[in-house]
Amino acid sequence: MNKKKMATVLGSVTLIGAIGIGGTLAYLSQETNEVSNTFTLGKEIKIALKESSVGTEVDADGKEGAYQALVNEVYGYDLDGENSWTVDKNKYEYVVLGETVYKDPTVLVDENSSDAYIYVAVKNASPSEENDGTQFQVNIDSSKWKLVGTAADNTSIYAYKEVAKANDNLTVFTNAKVRETDDANVSFNNLDVKAYAIQSRGIKQATATAEALKMANGTAVTPEQPEEENPGA
Repeated sequence: MNKKKMATVLGSVTLIGAIGIGGTLAYLSQETNEVSNTFTLGKEIKIALKESSVGTEVDADGKEGAYQALVNEVYGYDLDGENSWTVDKNKYEYVVLGETVYKDPTVLVDENSSDAYIYVAVKNASPSEENDGTQFQVNIDSSKWKLVGTAADNTSIYAYKEVAKANDNLTVFTNAKVRETDDANVSFNNLDVKAYAIQSRGIKQATATAEALKMANGTAVTPEQPEEENPGA
């Protein structure tokens, strides 16, 4: 190799060496997208239990919105009008045995409430036509309400068969009949109704029912019947 060619080759080698020394090493690398967990606070459960203000024909006379909800009965007038429930107590004076009065306890689910299972405890009344020890016969709609527990003090606990939604109005019954009795000196106990709500999200209805029975009465006994699970739970 002559001197001129050798100088060219050496110059090339020197240049390549310089590039190798001054370069940066490249490592294999990768990054992922960020995993973000979002949490939102659920709405509370909010219910109320009200019934229509009930009166006689005299009470309804001239009252706007009042109507005859129960025909041929003295206390058959709804003084609030349809789809309105404003009181938590009614007083029925001088009733007679066998008389039926209008009474419509209704669970009102608030517009801002979460979905919930609804239960009611009804004391001193039942739908039975037979005299079962209660003083009133009530027309509970079995297509909407299911008996899930009883207690020794004539209290029966019913579950609403569907999940209750915001703005639902769930009427338990609409009239109560005073049972006949041979006791000439009979005195009547109150017909009391109390409502309970338990969240439905993530909970089976059987679990909610067990909790409702504890809330309603510690001695409540669940009837021997299979518990229906709500498919929307």
